[in-house]
Amino acid sequence: MTEVSIIMGARGRPENTRRCLEAYTKLTYTDYELVFIDILYDKINLLPIYEEFKDRLPIRRLELPENIQDYSPDSTWTPATTWNYGIRHSDGKFVILTGADILISYPDMIERFLTQYSNRRLASLTYFLSRGMTLELENIPWKPNPDCIQTIGGFWDDNSSGNQNMNRTTAGHTTYLTGQPRNEWEWMGLFRTDLSHLVNDQDLVIREGFLGREAEMLDGYVCYHQAHPPEKVHNVVSPGWHYETEAQARLQEPAPRDTN
Repeated sequence: MTEVSIIMGARGRPENTRRCLEAYTKLTYTDYELVFIDILYDKINLLPIYEEFKDRLPIRRLELPENIQDYSPDSTWTPATTWNYGIRHSDGKFVILTGADILISYPDMIERFLTQYSNRRLASLTYFLSRGMTLELENIPWKPNPDCIQTIGGFWDDNSSGNQNMNRTTAGHTTYLTGQPRNEWEWMGLFRTDLSHLVNDQDLVIREGFLGREAEMLDGYVCYHQAHPPEKVHNVVSPGWHYETEAQARLQEPAPRDTN
């Protein structure tokens, strides 16, 4: 069994994905697999990107179609399905969840997860890059010196993501870069696909909060959320939910739809 499985969801955005995978080539830990979930939509796939890295990374590519109108919990992409699908097709003792927009920083990421974990999910502090900052990555030596990303003009006070990076002090989001032992997957309530279809990322944060679960910080580590390039907007169903009981928050019972 592999020691660590990294589950990475990717939906188009080839340049972001290429930078993301390039950062993983510098990892110093070797006993890991990277399960690359290629989400197919509008006939777009990332097979060419995978081909670039298949000889440089311990990477496996799995396809998931985006088909909200004909949903299947085992074969259709949603933000909830990606992680379950990847975990079920991995064998690592420790599972790290992330996305192809997330640029990791230091090469000892996996070692930090394994040495710092105690009994709560670990998550990295994530800073956000505007579209202009994301494009500027092409002009700075971020791979050997990830800290130089924080010197890009406007990094600390840009508000395009809804909050300034100077105000980001905790790892509050559950799906940017998180890790936990595989045997705690169900116990942590990580997105059980048979009951969690069409649940968006924000809803997962609300559910974790209702259950009183928070991620501990991965000490001394940061990552960067690359801005999404302009793309076609899809009108898909993204329901919100009100959790009235613990059973609903654990996805053991249906929760009423949020009609607001």
